[in-house]
Amino acid sequence: MAPKSESITKGHEREVLEIWRSILSLYTRSNLTFGIDKLRALAGIVKHIQPLFGNTYRVGIWKDSIILLLGWYCYSGSLRRLLPRPLEYRAPTWSWASTDNPITFWLPFPRSEPIFDLKILSFESTTIGDDTAMRNGSGYLLVEGPLNLVTIDKNWMHFIVDGRPITLSRSGHEGQTWLDEDTELATDLYCLPLHHTVVPKNRRAGEYDNMHAWRVEGGNTFLISFLLLKPKDDCLGFYTRCGVWRSEGTEGLLRVQTGREAPCQEFLGLERGHRIRIY
Repeated sequence: MAPKSESITKGHEREVLEIWRSILSLYTRSNLTFGIDKLRALAGIVKHIQPLFGNTYRVGIWKDSIILLLGWYCYSGSLRRLLPRPLEYRAPTWSWASTDNPITFWLPFPRSEPIFDLKILSFESTTIGDDTAMRNGSGYLLVEGPLNLVTIDKNWMHFIVDGRPITLSRSGHEGQTWLDEDTELATDLYCLPLHHTVVPKNRRAGEYDNMHAWRVEGGNTFLISFLLLKPKDDCLGFYTRCGVWRSEGTEGLLRVQTGREAPCQEFLGLERGHRIRIY
């Protein structure tokens, strides 16, 4: 076993993340008597595999892989509809532990390195008790990135990029959207890029995960993963997570387009975007 002070993921990041994805996929499909015990029930496995990650673990997220792991998404599995988030607070919305739905997450394209677009300035959590692997807790992320407005129209979501409208739907050529719960979208949302991968010409973007695959034509393109966020009415620059979106696109998706007036703690320009907190 590797020393606890070191990580053995160097050069094997994808393999280690595949292990964690398999664990979460199987675990979140199980039925716990009390959902609030979700993190506690996983504590033994976390302690066993921590030498593989060799880094901080908080409310279901490994710190060194946080940008990839923030891209988790819900799927209904055998359920007809996604379950709403529990009324009793369990974890921040950016953690998969905040939902009772089955979840999984995307992995980088084989033999390629994801390019991180989101800058994590602070990863704060407060847990109950001393054992952070076992306890639920609250927390927030202080981040920087280009927010863009997603307009809601009769449960369709639209995003303008370089003057061209893009529709965010559950499936289709513009990519796919996964919401964290089945609910009517009554207010406009904001999208925030997490990371992107360059997809080589004539490769299918869906070859390495379970999403709809499309053929990349005419050269390389970006495959970009976004958070979908809802602003908190009572706190300027505070957001909660409500889903994820993944799409192919160009650099235009990675700049501020329709988000100049987005509520934020600080606007840092068209390239750097906004500084916000996610709870």
